[in-house]
Amino acid sequence: MLARASASSCIEVVLTIILIVFDSSGDLPGATVPVVAARIKAMCERWNCKPRGLADDACWAKTGSGLSHSIGDEFCDCGVYLRPARKGSRISGWETMRRLMADAGRPDVPGLYVSQRCEQWWETVPTLPRDPRHQEDVLTSANDHCADACRYAVTGMVFGQASRAW
Repeated sequence: MLARASASSCIEVVLTIILIVFDSSGDLPGATVPVVAARIKAMCERWNCKPRGLADDACWAKTGSGLSHSIGDEFCDCGVYLRPARKGSRISGWETMRRLMADAGRPDVPGLYVSQRCEQWWETVPTLPRDPRHQEDVLTSANDHCADACRYAVTGMVFGQASRAW
């Protein structure tokens, strides 16, 4: 079963349950947290799931301009409950993604499925260049936003982080 969401920059991951990862970098450039949160909540309402998940730990940085609230705090204020992703090793995260993609379609193990509607994922992830100094990693200066969002999600699922009670 493959879930479908309306945002073109979404990543839909099916492991043993449906997990929708929303990466706003593609179709909402310059959008404020309330705008992105409203889109996430609307998508979650359509799919009858709670607006919660994992995000890059940089969302909780409280630096610059004397801010007392982080981006993560703002999402919480808007009703989207996020926790910092347990990133772990980038290389082991990429390996987990490769293994899950290779296992897609096998009925006995979890697999990674990405919908054709996730245009930004398909435009960027398959062609990510490798880091010339560390061939197991991708070049961090490349557009790796969708890849990172997907890696955080599958790593969170593997570590059980996404399924813990909130």
